[in-house]
This record gives sequence, C-alpha cells and structure tokens, in this order.
Amino acid sequence: MNPTTEPSVDFPVAASVRPESTDALVDVLREHAAGARPVRLCGAGSQLRALPAPSADTAPTLVSSAALDRLLRLDPDDLTCSVEPGLRLADLATALREHRLCLPCPPAGATTVGGLFAAGRSLPEAPGALGARHLLLGLSGVLGEGLRFKSGARVVKSVAGFDLQKVFVGSRGRLFAATELHLKLRPLPAAVVGFESPREAADPALRRWRALRRASQPPASLHLEGDPCQGFVVRGVLAGPQRVLDRVCREHGLEPKAAEPTPAWTLDRDVPGEQVRGERLLGAVRPSRADELLQGLSPDERIRLDGAGGFAIATANPGRTDQLLQWIVELDAVAEIAIASTDRRGRCTPTDPTAGLLETALRKALDPHQVLR
Repeated sequence: MNPTTEPSVDFPVAASVRPESTDALVDVLREHAAGARPVRLCGAGSQLRALPAPSADTAPTLVSSAALDRLLRLDPDDLTCSVEPGLRLADLATALREHRLCLPCPPAGATTVGGLFAAGRSLPEAPGALGARHLLLGLSGVLGEGLRFKSGARVVKSVAGFDLQKVFVGSRGRLFAATELHLKLRPLPAAVVGFESPREAADPALRRWRALRRASQPPASLHLEGDPCQGFVVRGVLAGPQRVLDRVCREHGLEPKAAEPTPAWTLDRDVPGEQVRGERLLGAVRPSRADELLQGLSPDERIRLDGAGGFAIATANPGRTDQLLQWIVELDAVAEIAIASTDRRGRCTPTDPTAGLLETALRKALDPHQVLR
C-alpha cells in the first residue's frame, strides 16, 4: 500500500491511499473498520465529482483501486474475461480487439472497468443495446469490514445462486469493493458506421429519432442532442453487416461518416466547445414522452437524449434544476443532479419506497459498521 496523489475532489478527505494488491486492500478496510473510520472507494477518480459527496460529519479516506489493473483471464471461445477493477477501459478494448471482441456498452464517462460498473451510468443507448448490468457475470469482492467473498460465476450459464454482483452496478462504492470482475463479451461487428443528421427543430428531429428506434436494424448507439434555440441533431452508430447498414442509411436518408466515441459531456462540467457553468441532470424517461421532455426545456438548456430514453440536461441555473426535477416527476420519469456543488449533488426525484427499503437493508447487511461512505 502506497500513499498516492489525492484525486480531484470537492469534499474534505482525511487521506488518500492506493493499495497495490487485494491483500493490501483487505488490510486497509480492516484497519478502518476497527477504528470506525469512514472510507470512500474510487478507481482512477474520474467520476468522484459526479457522485454524491459523503456526509460531512467525518472526512473519509480515499481508497483507490487504480493499481489493481490486470487482465486476469480471457477466453475468446466462451466470450468471457476476468479483470481487476482498476483496468482502464481503453487497455481492455485494445486487448479484446486482438481477438475481434469487445465489451459492448458505452463508457458513460468512466475510465476504468470498476468505475463503469460501480457508477451504474452505462445504460442501453438504443433498443436492443446492452448496458453494464447485462455484462457482469460475477465478481470477487471485499466487504467494508475486510471480509472476502465471491458471487456469480465466470461463465455465461450458471446456477451460482443469488446474483449479488448485480447490486454492485450503481452501488457507487457504498456496498463493497470489487477485486475481480467476470465479464460477458461480444464479437466485434462486421462493419461500423457513424451518422449525423442536419440540425433541425425539435419535431422533425424527434420524428427522425423515433424512426431510427423502429428501424429493422436499430442503431447500436442513438442520441438526439441540442437545445431549443439552436436546434437538434440526431447522431449515432450503426453496427452489423455492411449491406444491412447501407440499406438503413438509404431508408433514413443518412450520410455515413466515421464512427465517433459516445459524447462524454454528460459528466463534464463544460460542454465541449462551450462554457456552460451550472448543473447537470441525469435521468430516464419513457421514449413515448420524449416530446414532452423537450417541450419543457428553456432556450438556453441543452439536452442529450439516448435511444432508450436516458437523458442528460445541462442548465446554468440551480433553481431551474429544481423546477426540472418537479417537471420530470409529472412525466413519470426519474432524474438526479449529477454535477453541482456538494450540497446539491445527489438530489433526485422521489425514490420508490420499496427500493429505498431494499437499499437500506442491503447496506445494513453488507456494511453494518458503515465504513463505506
């Protein structure tokens, strides 16, 4: 275990450590549990400022898994692999490409595999697409008290019991630390092309967006992005046999272009090319009510709407964010403030009471000493 440079955070921390092995991580958690000292788990730290800050009663120790960064196993025939949580997504993609494989979900601002699953922001971006939750087969982990455990399996077909690994997705480091993740892979598609529509008003952009959602070969990634003042563009990625992609482009009047990475502005403080200072609201809406969501935007508010209903809204006015949260409730949708000051980050639409009880019970069972914050 070595001290490391403190990641960029906007809340007080007592110390920052970087365990070099699973044994060292176990020792850190046992030490903090014995001393009733809180811990905030993180990977490379890229999403710390997009997650709710720990409660202000005691400054936590930042514990980074960035040094646990090995590709432990790759089985191309079984389409599975096992990795440590600190492995960078870019390094995993490079290793998988050598075998014509990929991890088929968007990074959603994460830089490490552990961050991708723990943040839980990688949702399907189009009908039939996959999100992070679909790809986690099992894991090895460490509870806040330093107790090791395993859940799930390394193979796709398994009867390993309760899928505890599924609650790791979106847990934000508050249930346990993952030390090994078993992942489901997919073959690289035969062909990939990007597309982008001309900038247009909301109604024609939504018609195009909906037509692509209903396409016989829906895009692997689909976004509607823009603002009411300057208009909207529909962009994304088509993947599959080249002849099918050519047909979809012809049917929808799309001009193929080089495929580009999914925009990451949802987790940045500034939209690329602009200086938007304010808050980011992340959520999900039924695609059938997307038009109502766009109608509720102010002229200076920017939105990015995924093909499956996930959205991000950038606004410069914190009071306006609160109004949007109330509006989103009326749409029977959900949202959370992801980028904001520490006292506002994490505010959200009302949670389902049953889900709240389940979360409380899980945290009490898995972290009874409340080490993880």
